[in-house]
Amino acid sequence: MSTPSQIDPPPPVGAPRVDWGRRNLRLLTVFGPLLILTGVSGLLLPPGLSLMSGAAPYDTFHIAFGVLGLAIVLAKSPRWAALFNLGFGVVDLYLTLAGALGFFPAGPFGLRPADHVVHVLFGLLLVAFGIHRSARSSSSSPAVSPAASSSLRSSAR
Repeated sequence: MSTPSQIDPPPPVGAPRVDWGRRNLRLLTVFGPLLILTGVSGLLLPPGLSLMSGAAPYDTFHIAFGVLGLAIVLAKSPRWAALFNLGFGVVDLYLTLAGALGFFPAGPFGLRPADHVVHVLFGLLLVAFGIHRSARSSSSSPAVSPAASSSLRSSAR
């Protein structure tokens, strides 16, 4: 039996239901390859041609998390996409503070001002999407399964 907190209230009449799970997957579908591209280009471009850090640990970090993001997309998991977006957004915001204040990993990552701007923008975007990860907004299945619902109706008769 479901507790009241597990059952979704019906949306207001005429209000479209937002599928945040699908939105998180779509965002990660773009963001994962972007991370990989950023990391690979950082390793290949000469430091003088890059606005962003060209440090190998920083680029490896981008590639590794881009691959993880793509794995989540290929698994088609809205919940894990939202968790990735939220977690990586928080890390991006931390990297902004770390770079500005000289905290770890600012030194090994060689963070530049352009990195800070990108981290703030992507961090805010990812956190804004990632916070919408609850079962009721990221799942298209109802809290009570159709089988359970029909058995509840038949037992109520």
